[in-house]
Amino acid sequence: MTQPPSRDPNDFDRAQLVLEDARERARRIIDQSVADAQELLARRAPSPTSQDASLPRALGALAEEMRDLRQRLDRIEGLLLRQEQSARMSASPAPAAPTEFVPAAAPASPPVYTLPAPPPAAAPPPPAAAQPPPPQPTATPPPPEPVAPVEASADRLMPEGGPITVLVSPVAGFQGLMRVQEAFVRMDAVSEAIVEGYAQGEARLRLQLSESVSPVTLGVGLSVSLAQRADVQLSEGGDRTLRVALS
Repeated sequence: MTQPPSRDPNDFDRAQLVLEDARERARRIIDQSVADAQELLARRAPSPTSQDASLPRALGALAEEMRDLRQRLDRIEGLLLRQEQSARMSASPAPAAPTEFVPAAAPASPPVYTLPAPPPAAAPPPPAAAQPPPPQPTATPPPPEPVAPVEASADRLMPEGGPITVLVSPVAGFQGLMRVQEAFVRMDAVSEAIVEGYAQGEARLRLQLSESVSPVTLGVGLSVSLAQRADVQLSEGGDRTLRVALS
């Protein structure tokens, strides 16, 4: 905190002298004004009209001077009071700094005694290694069922001989017919498979060969695609017709 500047005690005495001098001058002004007013009244006593006109002006001027003098004295007294208050404040001792509160130390806690830990228990013996289970015998898949041999001639079918007719039964509905046609189309030796008819579970298809193939090969391919046994029989008479029985 900044301390106010120290003041000389002689300043207050000088201010008191200035105030006394101002008061003395004010008394002299008042006395002089009263004397001037009396002289003016004495000179103009024979003329009542002029006395009545000049007296208010003299009194007004006197009142104005008195008002001005009173304002000066008030300002001087206010200045002296402020200087005296400042001098008292600078002379008074500075307030003591607040004492910091230090809390009392907490009472010491009673001693804590720790019991020794018991010795660790002996570790259990490791379990015996598990014996691997004996190998289980693997089931041997059954051998595929042999495809029935062609009862007719085993001669290969040549594409130069024209299309061949295939009669397949039993075929379960339209979905079964589509599966049979798709199975023939997937064969490498067949370039085209056209459905010519379907009645009472028997499908009639016309195959166009792209290479020579035996009836046995056609039966094996159809059996693999449909996951069914296919018995193929070539009709006699050389009309290039195959009968396929699915089971």
